[in-house]
Amino acid sequence: MLQALEVDNFKTLNQFRIEFSPLTVVVGNNASGKSTILQVLDLMCSSVLEDFGSILMRRGWNIPDLKSKCREKPSSKLQVSAEFILTVEEKVRRLRWELALQYMVQKNTMNLYSERVIDQENGFVYLEYTDKGVSIAGAHGENIRFPRLSSDSSVMKVTVDEERGQKEYPELVILKRYLTGMRSFELLSPDQMRSSSRGKSMNLSVSGKNFPSFLKSLSDSQKGRFLEKLRQLSGNRIEDVTTETKGKPGWTYVNVTEKYRDIRYTVSSRHLSDGMLRLLAFLGLSESEDGTLLLLDEIENGVNSSYAESLMRIFYEMSKGGRQLLATTHSVVFLDYVKKEDIVYLYRDEKTGSTKTAKIFELPELQEKLEYMYPGEIIYNTTNQKLIELCLSSTQ
Repeated sequence: MLQALEVDNFKTLNQFRIEFSPLTVVVGNNASGKSTILQVLDLMCSSVLEDFGSILMRRGWNIPDLKSKCREKPSSKLQVSAEFILTVEEKVRRLRWELALQYMVQKNTMNLYSERVIDQENGFVYLEYTDKGVSIAGAHGENIRFPRLSSDSSVMKVTVDEERGQKEYPELVILKRYLTGMRSFELLSPDQMRSSSRGKSMNLSVSGKNFPSFLKSLSDSQKGRFLEKLRQLSGNRIEDVTTETKGKPGWTYVNVTEKYRDIRYTVSSRHLSDGMLRLLAFLGLSESEDGTLLLLDEIENGVNSSYAESLMRIFYEMSKGGRQLLATTHSVVFLDYVKKEDIVYLYRDEKTGSTKTAKIFELPELQEKLEYMYPGEIIYNTTNQKLIELCLSSTQ
């Protein structure tokens, strides 16, 4: 499980730290930094699979837009650290992964400056990358050394081999496996989900473009549970969701059958609402076994508030099965069904504009209100300025 994230010099994140639960819901005003957290996590985890240049191109990012402008002293380095609790050979390990990246403005890319994986309990160094090369501590006391490698990705991309590492450096294998299992759906697009797709896909793509193929890949038992959840959400109005493959190239489409007392009809995904498509994606993800950490941005988009309680219950069930969820929302209705300890509030520092975090329901004034109000109700009835004042007063 990802336990904590620290970031310095990425957009509004400076000397920033956030701690996570199995399900964490991040709230805050517009431009408070909610989506930025998802973005830096995607950058970090993707670096064990892709080069930095590929990530920047895929996301359409320019380096000047990533360097923080909320700093008293400009810096050309991005520093990111993450803390994990992972089970390695039936033993619990608390690992810390540290990355320092050099912004290269002229080339519009970034390079790896240093990297380290350590055991938080005893300080043991499992992996270290410096200008002298790479060193990996083997399970049997040997020190595996590599010459200085390319600096255009995490060194784990090229040095941590699944087959070899099972015996020689299992901690790094488990960590890399967790990182490669991150799935970001912050760019989930109903327009993309309406498209047809080919073949089968065991996981949903970032934009949702392969949505028909993803649904097609669900087993019969997964499909049955998927439909049962959907019927409960829709009041049994939706009878079935099917995939249909047409033409020689094998394009797959999604069809939804709605049932009323006197009529039944089928609607193509091309004509479904944005909210219904997002609901279908969330329910499909709840049955998929793919992913270690799922990133969901603005979960309420297009979704009727009457679904909030049932959908949050589904998200909590997902987080019990070994997967972790990080979601953002502006909906105070959704927050009514989130445990107070799982809510993280973001606000901007009044001096520099950097993003800060607070567990606002640990503040005495708001804790008292939980005795007679829901979390979302409390936020709805408290101005953003008042929440910021309470957060600032708690840090003094």
